[in-house]
Amino acid sequence: MNIVKSILVLLKDSYHAWKDDNAFLLGAALAFFTIFSLAPVLIVVLSISGLIFGQEAAQSELMSQVRDFVGPKGASTIVTMIERAGSSESNLAAGVFGIGTLLFGASAVFVQLREAINTIWR
Repeated sequence: MNIVKSILVLLKDSYHAWKDDNAFLLGAALAFFTIFSLAPVLIVVLSISGLIFGQEAAQSELMSQVRDFVGPKGASTIVTMIERAGSSESNLAAGVFGIGTLLFGASAVFVQLREAINTIWR
């Protein structure tokens, strides 16, 4: 019976620590910045891997990996994001905006991840 009481105390303390750290808010912030930077990061990955392995092979393999990870419906959404982001007319303003979005989004993901870990493991 002592073990059951210890487990209940552990669960209660864990819940209060989770709530005090705003873990749900931190998770939501991470999800937002990850989604925000997903398309630009995947475009860069496709560009670099396309130079090495060929564009068609790189895109096929990446989409296969994405499909395995998020399922067919999620993969379809991500493919649409990549196609729309990659199909814009090539001009300087669009390129600068895309690079700025990539840098902001990708760095925001890592900043938020660092803040979340620091908050939880204070």
